This record gives sequence, C-alpha cells and structure tokens, in this order.
Amino acid sequence: MAIQRALTDIELLLLTTLDDTEDAPWMVTPEYQTRIAQLLLSILTLYKQRHGLRWHLSTDLKIVMPRPFTSRKLDLVPDLMMAEADDGMRDSWDVEEEGQVPSFVLEVVTKESRGRDLEDKPLLYEAMGVREYAIFAPRRRKGPRLLGYRRDAAQRWLRWSVDEQGVLWSETLGGLGLYEEEDRLGRWLRVRTPRGERLLSEGEELARVEAEVARLRRLLGLNADEAP
Repeated sequence: MAIQRALTDIELLLLTTLDDTEDAPWMVTPEYQTRIAQLLLSILTLYKQRHGLRWHLSTDLKIVMPRPFTSRKLDLVPDLMMAEADDGMRDSWDVEEEGQVPSFVLEVVTKESRGRDLEDKPLLYEAMGVREYAIFAPRRRKGPRLLGYRRDAAQRWLRWSVDEQGVLWSETLGGLGLYEEEDRLGRWLRVRTPRGERLLSEGEELARVEAEVARLRRLLGLNADEAP
C-alpha cells in the first residue's frame, strides 16, 4: 500500500472501519449515475483501441487492498477506474495480486453518496496510492460539479480543479480532458483531446459512420440495398 505520509487519526479510522459493502446505501446505483459512467467508459474504450493503449477500464469493479492493523481487507468500488494493465476479465482488482493500484478513479456523486465521495473517499484513495481521483457531481447546486484530487511531482495529494474552460485535464489518461455537457436529460461527462477534439462513444462513432455511408450512397444515387 503506497502511503506517502503518516496518517491522521481520522484517516486511520477510515482505513480500519469503512468500505463499500453490498448492504451499504451507496451501493444502490441510480440509473443516471450508471449511464454517466458507462458513457465515459465507452468513450475511453474507443480511444484506447484506436491508440493501442494498455489500459484496463472498468465500471463498478471492486478494488481490494490490505488494511493496517486488521486482517479484514478494504473494499472500494469506484464508478470507473483505469489501470495500466492487460484487459483480461477480473472479478475484482486485488492490489496485492496486481502489484499496483489503479492510476485513475472516478466517482459520480449522488444524494446518498455525497458525503462519502467528497469527504471520505479523498482520504481513502490518497492512502491507497491512487494518482488521480476525479469527482463529478452533476446535480450539485453549490460548489464545483467537476473536481478532484491528484498527486503532484512531489507526490503531494492536492486539490484538482478545472481550467478556465471548465476542463479537468488528466495526466494519467494521457493528457485528455474531462468536461461536462448538458442536454434535456441531464449533465454528462465528456472527453476532449488537448487539440480540442470532442471524443465520441462507440455508439456515436457507429452512428457517424452509418450517416457518412448513407450520405455517400445518396451522392452516388444508390438505393440502400444496392452495393456501391
């Protein structure tokens, strides 16, 4: 377990008592929260495939690690995580077996998880050794909706804020930026490149390709059932 400094009494209490258990209220995932994480997963998966990146991306995969002073392990279940590892299927991410913690984790804040995601989990992910912890609170009325914590070059755990355009730039995600977009259904977490390109999800890319094929068919005067 990568701990960069001595833990406070409060942090020790968190590490020795709290975890994400199945009977906890924050494990009942609202549909909106799930869709935000799945959209981001799809966007990053397509980007990973196109660039040949060794990223293991997953939603709701339990991270398991040893606790200090007790044999009971700590379980945390981020809404999305990324680790630089092979893409094999896993039942959980066991820090001891994998030899590393995820580099990037994301939590989508709900009414039930607000205090835990904004107050408790920054301490837990810091102690775990995570490099970047992004937080998206789409229904927050006061305070930033997109924020986080990350390590600087000196391994200090610092507040992570958006830039003037509302973009949260991620080093662990290869310089990609997270930002929010709003439509009639709500606020969503999207991704852009440093050059400003808005990345598409797998479904959006498929729709784009199909629309382009249909456009070319019209230019060629072909019916839908005719070969080009």
